[in-house]
Amino acid sequence: MHFDHGAEFPLPKGVRVLKSTNNLGPGGGRNLMVQAARYEWVASFDDDSFPEGLDFFARVEQHIQRFPFAGVLACTIQHRDPRHDSQGPTMDCEVADFVGCGCIYRKAAFLSTGGYVPLPVAYGMEEVDLALQLRHLGIPIIYCPALAVIHDTTLSHHESAHITAGAIQNQALIAWLRYPAASLPYGFIQWLNKIRDSLRRGRFAGTLRGILGTPTHLWQFRALRSPVGSKVLADWRVLRDQPRPLPIKGIP
Repeated sequence: MHFDHGAEFPLPKGVRVLKSTNNLGPGGGRNLMVQAARYEWVASFDDDSFPEGLDFFARVEQHIQRFPFAGVLACTIQHRDPRHDSQGPTMDCEVADFVGCGCIYRKAAFLSTGGYVPLPVAYGMEEVDLALQLRHLGIPIIYCPALAVIHDTTLSHHESAHITAGAIQNQALIAWLRYPAASLPYGFIQWLNKIRDSLRRGRFAGTLRGILGTPTHLWQFRALRSPVGSKVLADWRVLRDQPRPLPIKGIP
């Protein structure tokens, strides 16, 4: 995306703009942002999301002091339509994954992973992928319901054929890159379920594009395959359904 602040909109002191000549997608942009960050904790928002409340960062500081071992502090995400709001626990707890449009990364934890795969369409891939990498390293994601982020969108863009195709391809990609060999059949079933859901929603053009483009998609990123252990994947799946209230045993 072209960004030219120019003389009409001068940047405030201390603000830096990172640019790339290639389309790195949202994940690739976040990789650059975290690498360039000067501090250990990095608040990340989408271009259509923003913190809720003037004391948001004061609350972030309190949670950092309480959970300095976390890899990600996951926020509550609120939308224009409350039906799309994230339905998380009502207390601080360890969770399996997070929503990337509003979260806080611990830089050292983020850089200990391979980061995000630089995908132009990242739906269904980026947060799940990073969450699995963190789980493999034993670094927890902590959901903090007191940290709320407004995602100012109707999510109508999810209906586009381009997004639908990318999400289907990414469902296969997450299994190919992170699932151990014994779990690949489970990943294949997830891919079929994703296709079925897209067809149920009437997204026929995008579904066909997604199916036909999946083999090329997997081949393009084949060098990034680094599966987690079977036990890690099984524990992560349990954690998706059963978040663990804090304090967490075994975590300092």
